[in-house]
Amino acid sequence: MKKFLLLVLVLATMLGTFAFANGSKDAASSADEGYTIATVVKIDGIAWFDRMRDGVKKFGEDTGNDVWLVGPAKADAAEQVGIIEDLIAQGVDAICVVPFDVEAVEPVLKKAMDAGIVVICHEAS
Repeated sequence: MKKFLLLVLVLATMLGTFAFANGSKDAASSADEGYTIATVVKIDGIAWFDRMRDGVKKFGEDTGNDVWLVGPAKADAAEQVGIIEDLIAQGVDAICVVPFDVEAVEPVLKKAMDAGIVVICHEAS
C-alpha cells in the first residue's frame, strides 16, 4: 500500500508540475489536448515497474492526458538514453525517468530540458 501511495504522490507531483511549467501551449489548447507524458524505467517487465505502469495508465484515464511507460528490455544505460532521445524527437511535454545510470542519462536529460520538456527524475541521487 505504501508503494501505491508513493506512486500516486509521484503522479500528483507530475500533474502539479505541468500546471505551472507549461510554456509551449496556451491554456485553451492544453485543456483540449492534454499533455504527453512518458515514464522511462530502468527495465521493463519486472513486477515493480509493472505496478508503476498500472498507476501511469490510471493517471492517464483519470486526467485525459496521453501517458505511457517504457523501458529497455534489459538493464542497459545506452538503451535508456536511446529511448529518451526518441521521446525528445517526439516532442513529449514531460519525461519522468528512473535512471539506470545517473551519469549516463544526465546529458540527454539536459538536452530534454533545453528543448522545453519537463523532466522528473526519481530513485536517483
